[in-house]
Amino acid sequence: MRDKLEKYLELLVTQNEELNLTAIEDPGEVWVRHFEDSAQLLTLFNFTGARVLDLGSGAGFPGIPIRIGEPKMRLTLLDATDKKIEFLRLVCDELELAHVDCVHGRAEELGLKSGWRDGFDYVTARGVARLNMLCELALPFLRIGGRLLAMKESDCNDEVAEAANAVSILKGETEDTKRYTLSSGKQHAVVVIRKTDMTPSGYPRRYARIKAKPL
Repeated sequence: MRDKLEKYLELLVTQNEELNLTAIEDPGEVWVRHFEDSAQLLTLFNFTGARVLDLGSGAGFPGIPIRIGEPKMRLTLLDATDKKIEFLRLVCDELELAHVDCVHGRAEELGLKSGWRDGFDYVTARGVARLNMLCELALPFLRIGGRLLAMKESDCNDEVAEAANAVSILKGETEDTKRYTLSSGKQHAVVVIRKTDMTPSGYPRRYARIKAKPL
């Protein structure tokens, strides 16, 4: 696993100036704040055999580190920026990661389509949107019983409370907030939202509408 992460780090550093993949440029900080943080999901959840969507993947976090750590999963990396998807394809080719699809598209459009809607065991998201907006983008992708894993700062209780109405409307329930501490001492959290029933038709709405009037 470490060899692949080191190659990933090399690609990230060499491509970052042109593609603006991360504001964190120090390799040591990248290792802790991106790689270690993402890999925490492997200690908290079982991805073996799961179909996973990494929503708003950006430079590939948390999707690529968890795929490196668990080869027996099927991963889709989704981002609305084409250049970032090209970078993710490069990483997957260089690291020889099988069963990974890198898709350029918008969640609010794909979440309405057959083959995408109700099709995933997990949706992961890190730094994408506030939780009430993220739920509308993510829950339509999940099968009943599937889980949204929303990576947040440790002090996310207000955000969780703010999202309660969205979670209810979209047919989910907030199952847990799992907190963990990085080697730097920084504490983060994963908010776990389980889909309990089919998300009503009409969701997700267009992003401008989601942003202007969150549920």
